[in-house]
Amino acid sequence: IGSFRMNHLHPPFNDVRVRRAVMMALSQEDYMTALVGNDRALWRPLPGFFTPDTPLYTEEGGDILKGPRNIDAARALLREAGYT
Repeated sequence: IGSFRMNHLHPPFNDVRVRRAVMMALSQEDYMTALVGNDRALWRPLPGFFTPDTPLYTEEGGDILKGPRNIDAARALLREAGYT
């Protein structure tokens, strides 16, 4: 992210717990299917924040996007951050 500072994010996303909760709850595969459709030639389920095969693509930090979603853990993080 370079010189971008996380404290410039707007609530609730200025709280790392909220950002982690979103990543724990969302399914990249569901999102891409809704956005692009079922044609797997148009997308791949890879744990990254940037488009594959582009200079910025990396799976570094993408572990939270792998595996099954954990809605209960995401809810717990949101409660811890003060959200219901």
